[in-house]
Amino acid sequence: MLLALGAIGCAQQATKQTDGGNGTPDVDTSEIETVARAYIEIAGTFDYRNQKSRYEHLLPLLADKYPFQEDPQEIETQRIWTSHVLATRVVSICENDAIVTVAAEQFRRYLPDQSSEVVEEHLLQQSDCLLVLQDGQWLVSTSATLSEEPLAQEGGETPSNAPTPSARISPVPTAQEEEIRKGIEELFLHTVGHSVEIGGNTYYVDSSGTEWVGFTVFPVPAGATDPTFGVVKRSPGQSWVLAFWGTGPIHDIPDDVAKGLGIDWRR
Repeated sequence: MLLALGAIGCAQQATKQTDGGNGTPDVDTSEIETVARAYIEIAGTFDYRNQKSRYEHLLPLLADKYPFQEDPQEIETQRIWTSHVLATRVVSICENDAIVTVAAEQFRRYLPDQSSEVVEEHLLQQSDCLLVLQDGQWLVSTSATLSEEPLAQEGGETPSNAPTPSARISPVPTAQEEEIRKGIEELFLHTVGHSVEIGGNTYYVDSSGTEWVGFTVFPVPAGATDPTFGVVKRSPGQSWVLAFWGTGPIHDIPDDVAKGLGIDWRR
C-alpha cells in the first residue's frame, strides 16, 4: 500500500549530505553517532527472560517515550539476541534532524516453534536511524532495518538454516551516491509532490545491466507497523523509475534482485 508522507524539518532546511566519510568537515557528528550506535546495540540485544532491562536502557535514547509492554512472541520463541555495531555513518544532517546508517553484526538464538530445533544465526545488519534534536540532546525518533546478510560462523561456515543471497549486498558506489540520491529525491518529488529524506541504500546490477537501489524513507508514517521502504531501478540509457514503495512485505521484485539488495527476508 502506498502512503503519502509528510516532509520533516530537515527537508525544508539546507541539508548537509556526507561524502563517504563520517560527517562533514565543519560538523561534529560524534554525539549523533554515539547515540545511534548505543540505540542499535541496545535495541538488538535482548533476552526473553528479562525484557524490561532493554526497555530501561533504551528509554533515555528515545525522542518519544512509551510505557513498558512485554512482547509475548519473544517468550514463545525464546529469543536471545546480541548486537555489536561495526560502523556508523551520518548520511544526512541539518539543524534539528540527522540520518545515520549503522552496520552491526547480530547473533540470534531462537525457537521458530515448539516442535522445531533451536536456530542460531550470525547476521550482518544495516539500519537507518532518524535522530532529532530535543532540548540540546540528540535522540532517536525512529529506525528502519535496510538489509540483513548471513555471516560466516567460526570455522568459516555459513549457518545451514540461514538464507544465502545470490550476490553480496553492496552499498551504492561512492562515485554515484550523490547522483542516485538526487534521482530518487526528484522521483519522489514528481510522484508525491514534496521532498522526502532518503536513508542509506543497497545497490545491485542484474544480468541485463539494470541498476536497482533499495532504500528507506523518512519519516516513517505514524501508526505504520513497518518502515517505509522503496526500490528504484534504471535500465541502460533510461531514467530512474519507482519499482516499489510502501510498508510491509516487498512484492513484484525479481528474486535475484531481492537477494542482491538484501530484502528477500522482507517478503
